[in-house]
Amino acid sequence: MEAFVHKSSVIADNVKLGENVYIGPNCTLGFSGYQIKKNNKNVKPLKIGDKSIILSNTAIANNVLIGKNVYIGPNCTLGFSGYQIKKNNKNVKPLKIGDKSIIHGNTIICKGTQIGKECRLDYLSFIGEETTIGKKCVIEYGAKIYDRVIIQDRCFISGFVSNDCLIEKNSIVQGDLIHKFKDIVPFKSELSPIVKANSFIGRKALVIGPIVIEKGSYVGAGAIVTKSTKTKKLYLGVPAREVGFAPRIYIKNHKKIQKS
Repeated sequence: MEAFVHKSSVIADNVKLGENVYIGPNCTLGFSGYQIKKNNKNVKPLKIGDKSIILSNTAIANNVLIGKNVYIGPNCTLGFSGYQIKKNNKNVKPLKIGDKSIIHGNTIICKGTQIGKECRLDYLSFIGEETTIGKKCVIEYGAKIYDRVIIQDRCFISGFVSNDCLIEKNSIVQGDLIHKFKDIVPFKSELSPIVKANSFIGRKALVIGPIVIEKGSYVGAGAIVTKSTKTKKLYLGVPAREVGFAPRIYIKNHKKIQKS
């Protein structure tokens, strides 16, 4: 069956729509992200895979590849520049959204980002430029993830993640990962926090500066972490201190996640 496009939506001539695609009212698709020139092979037309749904008032640039069975809610913005607006289009990767992913309303995903299969982005989420998110991740309501972040498979993120952070697989980050902003050198990126696999960072916790949250660490709600942690240890307080081992129930549940 051919795609359905609401009569109020505006779509560029080179947009490629798969079978059974639904485009709701007042959408703008395939324009203005980048100029497509004959000598620029890196910039691709917008492509939307079979059985995907795009709801009303959503704007999607060119150089975006959307997989099959993807849901994109109303008022979303995909494939445009973030707060650092650049005109350089060289070596720009397309924004990709994997099959069976769900993007809820009022979400922003900037250019060059890669979203894996079967992810869920809740309402009002923000994803910056050139970020990579693995498969089966959940970006919870209002989360903010900035540029060049790497998030591996099966992570849950609901806080603030600053530029260039690494979050390894099966981790839960409900707090904020931020830079220390000490001895800043203009135009040079500061080293970012690293969260190793199977770690937990609780609500309103802060992880500050170029430190490592080691594998299986558990940081309690409201803790402020300024030093690297140890594997499978529990950290509480301000400043955060090691107070024992990570809860057994948390370690047990993560073993189940790894097998799923």
